Amino acid sequence: MIGGGDGQRINVSANLNLPRGTRNGSKWFDTSVFSLPAAGYIGSASRYVFRGPGPNQWDLSAFKEIAIHEKVKVELRGEFYNAFNHTQWSGINASPQFNPSTGAQTNALFGQATSDRGPRVIQIALRTTF
Repeated sequence: MIGGGDGQRINVSANLNLPRGTRNGSKWFDTSVFSLPAAGYIGSASRYVFRGPGPNQWDLSAFKEIAIHEKVKVELRGEFYNAFNHTQWSGINASPQFNPSTGAQTNALFGQATSDRGPRVIQIALRTTF
């Protein structure tokens, strides 16, 4: 019997990692390898079952200073955050829910991305000094 207030871990029957090119927002890992353990057993899953997505962000900036007169200058500045607009997942639903009588997994969002780090942001400025 499990005691002490600890949650019951689930069974993992195989490698849950998908090949690098097949992971996407709708399926980050193989959800078919998870199952409900028998009553009274802890389960075979480790504490950290999968590794979440990491950041993949390119920030760029460009500056150009143009002299108009001796004392007058204009600076054009462009800053691009997440310049290539690469989707960056930040949260994955890792909470399986099982039907106690059938043992079937019932969480429709299990294994899917639930949040991201935001889209590309562009900032352009024009500055005059005299």
